[in-house]
Amino acid sequence: MKQKLFGMGAAGNKAAMLATESNIIEKENVILFNSTATDIPRSYDGQVIEFPGNVGGTGKDRNISKRQAKLAIDNKSIDLKTLLSDADGNQVDQVIFVTSTDGGSGSGSTTVIAEYIHKTFKMPVMIFAIIGRPKDIRGSRNTVEFFKEIGNKFTVAIIENKKVAEGPDDTNDSAIEAKANAEFCRELSLFLGNQIEDDNMEQNLDERELYKLRTTPGYTIMSTTIFDNKIKNIEQTRKEVAESLDNICNPDPDNKDMARLGLVYNCDREESSFMDVLPVIKDKFGLAFEVFTHRQYNNKSPRIVGIIMAGLAMPMKEIQDIYEEYKEATSMINKQEDNFFNSIKTMEFDDSDSFFEGDDDIDSLLGL
Repeated sequence: MKQKLFGMGAAGNKAAMLATESNIIEKENVILFNSTATDIPRSYDGQVIEFPGNVGGTGKDRNISKRQAKLAIDNKSIDLKTLLSDADGNQVDQVIFVTSTDGGSGSGSTTVIAEYIHKTFKMPVMIFAIIGRPKDIRGSRNTVEFFKEIGNKFTVAIIENKKVAEGPDDTNDSAIEAKANAEFCRELSLFLGNQIEDDNMEQNLDERELYKLRTTPGYTIMSTTIFDNKIKNIEQTRKEVAESLDNICNPDPDNKDMARLGLVYNCDREESSFMDVLPVIKDKFGLAFEVFTHRQYNNKSPRIVGIIMAGLAMPMKEIQDIYEEYKEATSMINKQEDNFFNSIKTMEFDDSDSFFEGDDDIDSLLGL
């Protein structure tokens, strides 16, 4: 399955660049979109698309980047047919977007371009949405608007920056952003199947099963548990996987209605009987309609349990909480026209008060 990665806006650009630098996806399969290319390293010149208008950034205004994206599509300044083709000119099987939800350039343009690609090219669209910690009211509103616009036709993964922070008092935004981008790379690597090998396998995910996992509409959650030491029993496996699932950076789904579950196991052959985590997943996320498993024994790679849960209910409660925080914050802002200037115009002085001003000719005094 061939895929292209579109990094949208400043946050999406950084996440996509980290994915290429971490050898998770080839640079030739990455395109960086932004309202301004000034912050993108020159080494990515061949992969950069700058939206029309030369606005130098959107200032968190999603409407600007939405309009830019529509103009670029209408006037064909973005050749999406070429961007969605491989080196041989064949259309790829899926496009993956990564963007923040609270910014302007990525949050606004992603929904427009994703909708166009899905409708025009009949291509499955996957969106990695990174929800930044609320720094201002505008960011919260952008997040709600973003999720209102993506509809129910895309595969969506969500990473919350507040869940990678050390706590509510952690204000190191650059470190939090770096952790979120690293989490995106881990999830993307699992999603692309980088852990799956053809050698030394007992049970495999075939192409049809992988396609189903990657293109199921709705909410997708991914988790990878790495075992540093030899696995001694099934209780150890389930305990560590349960801890990983308890600490994921993704919002919990509203319901336990998973459509598909993919499991990737890698261990020593003698540890195979200890690799069964279905009861853990069922307890937390419910029973999947379909379960696909890949089991391999490669002692040159880390022991892992990779989990892809597809077709979950979108986390409405999380977005509702952001919306309520937005409403509460806006209720404390004075949105009425400031009557200060209208009132001050009524403050007049008596003509007799000129007595206090003196008789100087001001122009003469200033030598004019």
